[in-house]
Amino acid sequence: MNYLAPNVVTLGNHELDYGFPHLLFLEKMANFPIVNANLYIKKYGKRLMNPYIILNVDGFDVMFIGIVTEEVLSALKLDKSIGTFVGLEDAAAEVGKICNTYKNEDIDLTILLTHIGFEEDQKLAAMLDPEWGVDMIIGGHSHTLLEQPAQVNNILITQAAVGTDQIGRFDITVDDDTNSIVEWKWELIPINDQVASPDVDLQNFINTYKEQVDRKYNRIVNTFKSSIDSSRARTRN
Repeated sequence: MNYLAPNVVTLGNHELDYGFPHLLFLEKMANFPIVNANLYIKKYGKRLMNPYIILNVDGFDVMFIGIVTEEVLSALKLDKSIGTFVGLEDAAAEVGKICNTYKNEDIDLTILLTHIGFEEDQKLAAMLDPEWGVDMIIGGHSHTLLEQPAQVNNILITQAAVGTDQIGRFDITVDDDTNSIVEWKWELIPINDQVASPDVDLQNFINTYKEQVDRKYNRIVNTFKSSIDSSRARTRN
């Protein structure tokens, strides 16, 4: 991720797969901001991470707020010592707190970076007060591929599925007087050799880790006497 140098990211549920200490390690190692507004340290009533960031993009002040799914609590509960003091607060309420804090500031665009799933994104958008000025939700978790954004409560909602098969591109025009989106274009761009050649340095970097992983894990650990229907196995899980 440091190699890709994103401007800002939010947490997903898998950042907690290896426990709370690993999450803090990832945050320390990241050379980019990670935002989350609804994870709290219960004892102190304070947020676990920076809830938002305001970036100046081409002269516009853009606020990014991070929201994560309730599934992170399942990961936290595996570590009883951690699950007792980290909690998840209501997403809409946390967005409202932040937006109200800046209601007298000239924020040109407010974007929620969520990892709660497309259906939950739509529910969240419906609960947001229009006075809070949220313009867009860029989501994840459900791996939904949207040819065109949904629009709920005058808030654009989109996802670009999962992995690196494609990326989503939003071209928007913002009215600086009303701080609102007046024109937009959404495009799914496939990631393949026709669009761009692979980055040689990045590929070499990945290969160094792939070799290490293959040495440790690329081996037979068991053999079944009969075939396994993987689709049925996934359904049962």
